[in-house]
Amino acid sequence: MTQGNPGLVFAILVPILLAVGVYLLWYSRRRNELMEAFASSHGLAVHAELAAGLEERLTRLFDFDRTMMVRSFGQLKNIVKDGDILIFNGVELLSLTPLTRSNNPHFARIAALFPISGKHSGFFNVDKSGAIISRVPGEIRPDENTAQIVKRTVTEAGARHSLSATFKGGYGLIYFQPLVTGGENIADLDCLLRLTRSLKSALGTKAA
Repeated sequence: MTQGNPGLVFAILVPILLAVGVYLLWYSRRRNELMEAFASSHGLAVHAELAAGLEERLTRLFDFDRTMMVRSFGQLKNIVKDGDILIFNGVELLSLTPLTRSNNPHFARIAALFPISGKHSGFFNVDKSGAIISRVPGEIRPDENTAQIVKRTVTEAGARHSLSATFKGGYGLIYFQPLVTGGENIADLDCLLRLTRSLKSALGTKAA
């Protein structure tokens, strides 16, 4: 085997790394602008100072009580506050089983956190056809009442992406899952806010 040419490798890698760096800067700026425009359109403010505490809170609330399953949140920013509803973007580390672990289990999310009745629990998707799909290995179907409330609310809101919904410890966490990462637009964020307000009402403490 002949030894590779270090100069050639360097010449190939540098433009690739520069291109990736430029893309990441563009992507981050685009997400920032999207969240700022969304907040402004609803007369809401962005609260950068809430990021550190929110990362710890999300991981404490939604980490799994099982071995070989991991869920945590980081790189949170652009936290928009609407009363006790928080909408933000960040990165989710999600690994459900060793057999389904991907090479890169980190996912960019624009998510909403909100308080609900403590009687609701589950981690599932509502796809664009309205099908309920449990995300917890070994769980055939989540609580029927909770799932049907979410399905009905998603349909009424006219969501154009599948929705991930988690309910645990008196809080709900939802986010869209577009086919293309970062594919959300301001109309999707408007829809996410409508969904969150509706679910907070439908699953709230008054129903406990």
